[in-house]
Amino acid sequence: MRKSLMLLLFPLLLTACATPGYTEISDDTPTCTTTGKSPVNIFYGDSQLKVEPSVVKVKKNRMIEFTLKPQKFAGIDPEGVDYNEVIVAITGKKTAGNWLNVSGKGNGTKLEVCAPDPGGKEVRVYEYMVIVQEVGQLDPRAEVDPD
Repeated sequence: MRKSLMLLLFPLLLTACATPGYTEISDDTPTCTTTGKSPVNIFYGDSQLKVEPSVVKVKKNRMIEFTLKPQKFAGIDPEGVDYNEVIVAITGKKTAGNWLNVSGKGNGTKLEVCAPDPGGKEVRVYEYMVIVQEVGQLDPRAEVDPD
């Protein structure tokens, strides 16, 4: 049942996030500087899905760099899944808007998104989903500092 549900959801998620980074410019797309990236590692494999850090802290107009780290097997895992080939989709929940939307696959692949100016003087928390085909999903957060 879980695999069937994942297969049904992935085409919907991937229609807007087929390539790393932004594929479309809109009014809410931030302009990023190239300095000060905030790293996030996504570890996944057979019965494993972990995002570190679970709350990434980033300054406005700076990049969040997601690095994919599939579990390594001598070949393919016992279920027949090659985790280097599964798609990882990162999408914003209601609070995140369009800026947090990227996907990819492969060991060491880096997926980048630009954190927007949250407005005001307070740190703004954005929730997002990490969905790994054949594995599952998590919902970590990004805290964007306006300073």
